[in-house]
Amino acid sequence: MADSGYPDIASELIGQTAIVTGEKDVAPVAKILKTFAAEFKIAALKVGFVNRAMLSTSEVETLADLPSLDVLRAKLVGLINAPATKLVQIIQTPGTQLARVIKAKAEKG
Repeated sequence: MADSGYPDIASELIGQTAIVTGEKDVAPVAKILKTFAAEFKIAALKVGFVNRAMLSTSEVETLADLPSLDVLRAKLVGLINAPATKLVQIIQTPGTQLARVIKAKAEKG
């Protein structure tokens, strides 16, 4: 395993062991494994890998608790979009207020 660039995990692979792989977004895989282990109580997370870095059980569980990549992207777009939305609101406010004053004046007299 040393030739592959992965750390040696032979000591972690004792007893019955299943290996699960995923591509691109690994958080959903970690979430499924965490849910499975909690539901059936017969499986336990031993070790994880992300980009050839070894993760402990607690790190895999933390990864499982993260929102999906699509949700994180949507939050990022919302954060980027928020200042532009506020700017448009600020620019429109004086015009809106002026229109209300003119409408009130027209209705009054």
